[in-house]
Amino acid sequence: MTEKVLEGAFRQIITRAVVATGSHRFLETHTITPARRPTSILGARVVGHEYRARPADSQVEISGSYGAEVWYSHSAGTQTELHKEKLSYRHGMPVVSVPGRVGSNETVEVTATREPGVWDARITPGGQIELVVEAAFAAEVLGPARLWVRAYPEEMVVRRLRTAGDGRDDDLSEEEWDQLLEDDMGVEEEEEDL
Repeated sequence: MTEKVLEGAFRQIITRAVVATGSHRFLETHTITPARRPTSILGARVVGHEYRARPADSQVEISGSYGAEVWYSHSAGTQTELHKEKLSYRHGMPVVSVPGRVGSNETVEVTATREPGVWDARITPGGQIELVVEAAFAAEVLGPARLWVRAYPEEMVVRRLRTAGDGRDDDLSEEEWDQLLEDDMGVEEEEEDL
């Protein structure tokens, strides 16, 4: 039996690459109990945002904290006070895997595409302050990935570079490229002993 031997036509490469991506916008509602019953909210902000992330099954778990500062009036609006409190959050962000994901030894790179900011602040009927914080994140999961690439011998690459632009190899069909590859690699026919 004869067969064509095309040694080195494809190579498997295992490398670290982006194996999953995702992005998500979060609204987190916090209930704050100030020292005095508020009459009105004069201003609110979040500062000192810190976060970390870790990969989970089909998502990235993001957890973090920030300081909330709420300036409010009390005593029928005659006095003001600044309330400060550290708040924390935890969210699961779904990610979409790309082909070739191995699924082990993965790390996550997360970027806050929108730093946390106060989206809404209101006084509840019970005299507490409800603070709604908005944030957005983008994540890339990095891990081992398998890639298959077509490997060409150095002679063919040099020939392709020399003939680039002369029209000979431009716009070749897949079959024509396969034939050219076989011609340039010197495909041999070998007899297999049965």
